Amino acid sequence: MQARSPSNMYLYLMIAFSIAVLGYSVWMLYTGLLSMREGNMESFYYTMFISLIGIMLALSSLTQIRRRVSILPRLGAKVLTVALCEKCSFKVIRNFSAGDYVFKETGKCQQCSEPMYISQIYQEEPRKKQD
Repeated sequence: MQARSPSNMYLYLMIAFSIAVLGYSVWMLYTGLLSMREGNMESFYYTMFISLIGIMLALSSLTQIRRRVSILPRLGAKVLTVALCEKCSFKVIRNFSAGDYVFKETGKCQQCSEPMYISQIYQEEPRKKQD
């Protein structure tokens, strides 16, 4: 089972919140229409105003999330992990993998067999296309 990264959890929470706001806004729209049917126009206008704002905000949020998710893979940014041996300063740079964190022991040094620790995790800037 693969662990979800914090950014993925944030994304799922934002989607769930937007869907909840959308659902509540649709429910408010329905209750506003019921108020109009009963002749309570003040309640009708209030609930229609609130529900339409909620629907617009939820749809805008979902659209922005969708756009952001579709752009991320195209950016081509790589996250790299740097493991360093404290004794001989041997350095290994590799792709980031789930569970990496700074000061985590990553194994034995290839040169002196001492433990290696993660010293850096960083995102490599995507290369710009040259014309």
